[in-house]
Amino acid sequence: LDAGFDPAMLQIVGVDAMRMAIERAESGCYAAGAAAPAAAERPWWLVESGQQLRVHPRLHAPVRFRTANLLDGALELGSFDLVFSRNFLI
Repeated sequence: LDAGFDPAMLQIVGVDAMRMAIERAESGCYAAGAAAPAAAERPWWLVESGQQLRVHPRLHAPVRFRTANLLDGALELGSFDLVFSRNFLI
């Protein structure tokens, strides 16, 4: 986003099989201990909100979340230019 991309041009989809994980991601709030303890060491996109850290609205806005199992096969998420995955086959 700092490179001049218009956030409206981005479409980011977060998928997890566990609804609880999706609800946490949708909230954009995380425990303060989830990132570097010193504010100077935190990335710009994590901002303090009381005792929590919140994902900056500029980064959070283009993200949509789905509860789904990617192994089901009949999932319609769209087409993508880039895919990142983590813990997919656990």
